[in-house]
Amino acid sequence: MPKIKGLTKPVLCIVLGISPYYFKNNIAGWLTRWETFLTAQQYLSFAKAGMPYMGVGRNMAYTKSVFEKSTKMKAHLKLPSGDDDLLISEVATANNVAINMNPLAFTYSPAPNSFKEWWQQKRRHLSTSYHYKKRPALFLGTFGLAQVLFYLLLFPAFFFHGHTVAFYLMFFGKLVLQFVTMVPFAIRTRQKGATVLFIVIEPLVVFLIAAIHFQNKIFGNSKDW
Repeated sequence: MPKIKGLTKPVLCIVLGISPYYFKNNIAGWLTRWETFLTAQQYLSFAKAGMPYMGVGRNMAYTKSVFEKSTKMKAHLKLPSGDDDLLISEVATANNVAINMNPLAFTYSPAPNSFKEWWQQKRRHLSTSYHYKKRPALFLGTFGLAQVLFYLLLFPAFFFHGHTVAFYLMFFGKLVLQFVTMVPFAIRTRQKGATVLFIVIEPLVVFLIAAIHFQNKIFGNSKDW
């Protein structure tokens, strides 16, 4: 349990783990695997950096006192999804969270069976992100916007004469950065053979997620399971 200098009692403790999906070799399976990998990399990295903002209810633990500390849990229960995320966002701090990346502690769940199921699930999950604290919401929003802008600028750089150098610098620079950050995490999460495939399907996922955000904003958040 984490300790803080000067405190005689243990601090409130939360443990965040990883919960992959059983892989299905179809479009829904690949989309789910990519999204789960990236989400885990983000929330565990943020927690390690002292900015915990979410956890996966299928694999996290917290003390009773942590749960009782929440003043918003009753309101969260009215949401279609994300009460686990928002509990962590509310009560977690840089000093009361630990992460567990032991593969023996992974919990696996069945993936959506179809693209339609994946889309509906993602609509529900993304509806929770609008309730995050400002700081992680800003970082995550900036990351998502940067992904969209990268691909929007990448294709003109390839097709317009005189921008070939810019295209290769952008493309290979991003590939190097992705391999440096993704490969070690993929190895630790026993997905070492998936990094290349994740990079290949990333453009598709980026624009699908942008479209889901747009749909949620225009038509409201999904309330269906």
